[in-house]
Amino acid sequence: MRLRMGRDRAILDRLAMLAGVVAIVLAATFLRQTGVPKADTIWAEDGKIFAQCAYDEPLPACLLTPYEGYLHTVPRLAAIVAPLGDPASLPFRLVLVAGLLAAIAAALAARAIADATSSPAAGLLAGAGLVLGYSAGLEVSGNLTNVHWILFAASAAVIVASWVGRPPRLPDLVLLAGTAVTSVFGPLLAALAVVAVGRRTQGARRMLAVVLTASAIQVVAMLVAVRSPVLRPPLTPWQFLVGTWRMAVDAGVFGPGHVPWNIAVWVLVAMLALVLSLVGGEPRAWTARAISVAAVVALPATGLVVFGTTVLVNHSTRQGRYGYEPTALVVVAIALAGGLAAGRLSGRRPFARLRLPDPIGRVTAGSLLTTVILVLFGIGFASTFHARSYASSGPDASVEIRRAAPRCATGTSAVEVRVSPVDAPWFVVIPCLEFDAAR
Repeated sequence: MRLRMGRDRAILDRLAMLAGVVAIVLAATFLRQTGVPKADTIWAEDGKIFAQCAYDEPLPACLLTPYEGYLHTVPRLAAIVAPLGDPASLPFRLVLVAGLLAAIAAALAARAIADATSSPAAGLLAGAGLVLGYSAGLEVSGNLTNVHWILFAASAAVIVASWVGRPPRLPDLVLLAGTAVTSVFGPLLAALAVVAVGRRTQGARRMLAVVLTASAIQVVAMLVAVRSPVLRPPLTPWQFLVGTWRMAVDAGVFGPGHVPWNIAVWVLVAMLALVLSLVGGEPRAWTARAISVAAVVALPATGLVVFGTTVLVNHSTRQGRYGYEPTALVVVAIALAGGLAAGRLSGRRPFARLRLPDPIGRVTAGSLLTTVILVLFGIGFASTFHARSYASSGPDASVEIRRAAPRCATGTSAVEVRVSPVDAPWFVVIPCLEFDAAR
């Protein structure tokens, strides 16, 4: 009876963790943006590229249409919500579907880390960290255009969790496939999956096959697609170093003005990796210890590789989204390291599908460690929650669409609505038939 109650409690803990991650992601999606509410704004490419294609073309044509040199399969699929309702609610529909995609990805990452560490607290931090960082609120969260950054971070978390014995599940494979046909960094995920194959994790070969197949599709598209030329001069080594500091430390996880906090995040990764190399397991179990440390280090290292490649190819460190991967994955690394270290301090196995609760009244060093980490990040994320997104200054797309509707009465077949506050002319052209259908 006691064993059954323990398992029931463990299941409830996991369900509560997943519900918490989804709630945090959706709240961050809709509530972080200052200025015009997120649900009333449309990210530039969400309107002109993705929603526009959904209005103008059948789905297969949109799905196979590259943008800026590669496929954006998941945003193309998600944009089918554009013509499915009142045009005035288009901003809300696009933000909602972007938030749901982020919530699913974060929940899968959270479950992977929770399984790998037997710690729901670690899973909660990993999932929430994908949307609560500074760059997520600035440019990544709440739009389809940049959802591939979140998908990649979640996919990296799933794969690296398999390094420490957590086998991938079917939903994880769907996430990995979707990521690889949406992001240019699918081959990097394949490289991470090779380690899991070497570790002989259950399902690792299937995972690698999925990533390689989806990445091959993306690579073929990249070879035949046309990308806009980069007009900026290449970065000098000094510009690259300064840009890396600015993105990873100055802006970092918590944004400008929080440099001590941002530095502490990177120091915490190093400290937890050191703890993992020394604590737990058999005295001679050096391989398991080394793999745990490698898994923790690989996450932010992967983020830095993505950052470095992106800024070198685009000759710029000025885009806030470029700093997303290293800062999001350093939070996931802390969640993984903290959960593994807590398990070793508490005498738990490194991987268990369901963790039985500690005896009543027993406070372990492990549970104290995860609690402290979660509280510290909770304070940091709460104090930096509101963010002035690039869409904050409007325009209020819902209002603009309503104002444009009467123009259909003049006999025109479509109306053009501006959807971005930036100087570039970002518009979405809505067929008047859409307004007629909504009446």
